Amino acid sequence: MMLHLLASLCLALAPQQDLDEQLKELDSLMSQKDNAAQVLESIGRLRVTAAMISNQLAAAENPSEDASKSEMKKIIRSSKRELAKIADNLMSAILHPRRKKITADNMKVWKAAVKSLGQLQGFGAHDLWQIFEKSRKFRDEPEFLQLCLI
Repeated sequence: MMLHLLASLCLALAPQQDLDEQLKELDSLMSQKDNAAQVLESIGRLRVTAAMISNQLAAAENPSEDASKSEMKKIIRSSKRELAKIADNLMSAILHPRRKKITADNMKVWKAAVKSLGQLQGFGAHDLWQIFEKSRKFRDEPEFLQLCLI
């Protein structure tokens, strides 16, 4: 637990890559085999980026009195677009064609992606429901499906 907390703190303090670079890196890593640790690290960085964007969105939706309304609207639009893009890419990571077999490493990656989708609230909710309702791959994995609903 302490190690995970320390790793999260290091990720938050590390210089953030551009969002598009992070998404390309995740897709590239998903295409490779035997690299679950790298994929989990990439999903962790993406989770930190999503949290930062969510905080930015919340601040823009509740601006101070002296804030420019047009600037806040731009921030809201771009933040929503970025969060939707993150949700789409996390869903792609779960359904990636190179990771069809249910293995322990793949399950770790999928669980991390599902948890990240859950933290995106409304942006990830639809994707989580799609996994639960329509994905045949996980029918024999009740713990995983439960995670999609929590």
